[in-house]
Amino acid sequence: MYNIKDDIKNSTYQNLYLLCGEEEYLIEHYANEIINANTDKDTAEFNLMKIFKEMPSEEEIDTFINSYPFMSEKKVILFQSTGIFKSSTEAQKSYFMSVFSSIPEYIIIIFAEPQINKNNPLYKEIKKRFAYCEFEYQDNTQLTRWIVGYLKKSGKEISGENAAYIAQTAGPSMLSVKSELEKIISLAQGKDTVTYEMIDSVITRNIENRVFMMVDDFADKKVNSAFEKLNDLKSLNEEPIKIISIIFKKFANYHKLILLKNKPISEICSLTGMYEKYARNDLNKAGRIGAKKIAAVMIRCRDMDFAIKSGKIDKWLAVETIIGEIISD
Repeated sequence: MYNIKDDIKNSTYQNLYLLCGEEEYLIEHYANEIINANTDKDTAEFNLMKIFKEMPSEEEIDTFINSYPFMSEKKVILFQSTGIFKSSTEAQKSYFMSVFSSIPEYIIIIFAEPQINKNNPLYKEIKKRFAYCEFEYQDNTQLTRWIVGYLKKSGKEISGENAAYIAQTAGPSMLSVKSELEKIISLAQGKDTVTYEMIDSVITRNIENRVFMMVDDFADKKVNSAFEKLNDLKSLNEEPIKIISIIFKKFANYHKLILLKNKPISEICSLTGMYEKYARNDLNKAGRIGAKKIAAVMIRCRDMDFAIKSGKIDKWLAVETIIGEIISD
């Protein structure tokens, strides 16, 4: 993947960038970094064109691209969430191919497009000739470090353990985490340190964390509490097949910890990207569940995923079948 950080550090920018992937926060962040470095607020009316979702006429785009910058060396055109790399028409493909073939030196084109089809010829052309950056979700370790830094900029201190709790509870999307951090910062007005109690009083749990808590309850035989959480997921209209994938992820992590259990905890944390408190907690839980049960649940998840996709079972019945495997003796 193209190293966009070098361009920003050295103030040397390419004529075209494709910023894509699941982590929309980083897409937006780097798009803004390029824009701010190459345009001025006073002349942005002339030198910056932002296109969001709805595509303007080709004539408007051509007029902007083919007119020189006003009181500036560069002009920037941003295409954001237009879907052009997901479902472009043949006419659009032809038009943008012609744009790519003759970009003026003073123009910087940014495509900030979270969703792309990698079979699209426009994508293939950019990847071959221009700057292509795909941003995936950060792992828990990276996200924890970012949370600590974000709060520090706001004058708040937080322990690594509590930052990891936010990452695990609200992540992996940095946009979602940022929203939670703003709530926490507001709550912590007049206080220097963010505590666990502050976090827990305002944080919105992501679906992954909700499913993990449900799985923990089932694994601990807290059946009533677990079924309450399952009913909450149903009322929120969460997709059963996604829930199954999260259950599989949780048990795959248990399986990994079983294999690593004889290694030092520091090495386990390094290999899994887990904070020590959570690694120890899941190690203990994996030991109680046992390798045989962990393997059986993973197999059941795989079988139910196939059964849903082949139309052989009701989606929620598939989830309940996996739960039956978890709570069986």
